[in-house]
Amino acid sequence: MSNSLLPANATSLERDLETVTARVADIPIVVGTLWNPQTCPASLLPWLAWALSVDDWQSDWPEATKRAVLAESLLIHCRKGTPWAVERALIAAGAPNATVLDWYRYEAGPGEPYHFKVVVDVEGTEVTAETESRLLQTINRAKNVRSVLDGIEYNLSVRSPVPVFAIGIQGAEIINVYPKE
Repeated sequence: MSNSLLPANATSLERDLETVTARVADIPIVVGTLWNPQTCPASLLPWLAWALSVDDWQSDWPEATKRAVLAESLLIHCRKGTPWAVERALIAAGAPNATVLDWYRYEAGPGEPYHFKVVVDVEGTEVTAETESRLLQTINRAKNVRSVLDGIEYNLSVRSPVPVFAIGIQGAEIINVYPKE
């Protein structure tokens, strides 16, 4: 007696497909874990990102960052184009102290409508051109099309038992750094 469920008049293609799909149960991965960013095997995270339509994905991110981006992706897609979505995308991408300021919340008074700034508190980490490029990519993918980014402001802080005074020069701009009072 045959173990086949196919009728006697099945074509050879149908019989071949039955043979191939009979081994699906031998795959050692529980399918239910694949859609959960926390339980999905690390080697399959890029495929989960593709399936969830994640906009910002870097293959060199640490595994924890990849899982955080995946976990936030559905919420970000639901509110895409809002300051909240930009902020959450930046936090998930590794800028935990990022804040989005809309044009009417600027310290120097209201800016132009539909403009915004991103303020990133940097503590003990290096800000490189690559870091800024990735932040810009994340912002551009999460913001709405009509909004204009006025710039990224970095608030640098250093924790030290010894008072720290520093002056930084970038281009023609002088940046004074004083301890927080």
